[in-house]
Amino acid sequence: VPAPPGAVTCPLTSIFGLVDTGAPVTFFDRGVADALGVRLGRAGADVGAVRILGGHWQVEFEHVQITLAADPTASWPARVAFVKDPALQMPFQGVLGTEGFLDKFVVTFNKYYDYFLVERPSDWHARIGEQLTDEPTDRPDVQWERPHRN
Repeated sequence: VPAPPGAVTCPLTSIFGLVDTGAPVTFFDRGVADALGVRLGRAGADVGAVRILGGHWQVEFEHVQITLAADPTASWPARVAFVKDPALQMPFQGVLGTEGFLDKFVVTFNKYYDYFLVERPSDWHARIGEQLTDEPTDRPDVQWERPHRN
């Protein structure tokens, strides 16, 4: 699948990410943006913010092509965020959240045996034998809101 026009690709870069079911978007640190040659700070760029490690970090959204190192056939164009500030230091280079990662796969976590599986939805449905919903969705629920703490 070709990346959208203007998407950034860098086939020689391996990036480690944390799979986070609570993250609404997939995002990467500034070092990944620099390694991929993503130019941050363009006029009219799509910007936002993420919260991680007790901080609030400004991000810029870009379209990139993501490929799983364990399965080079698993590749897709994704809208992801890049943290603008190089001060963010994480033990991994990115967070694989709902938009850009989890919305492409079925991810099964097995804490008892301490592993997780990443499967294409069609492979998962073939293995399980049926869909669990009448109308599977291919995009995030735009009306979903994070629960508020009192």
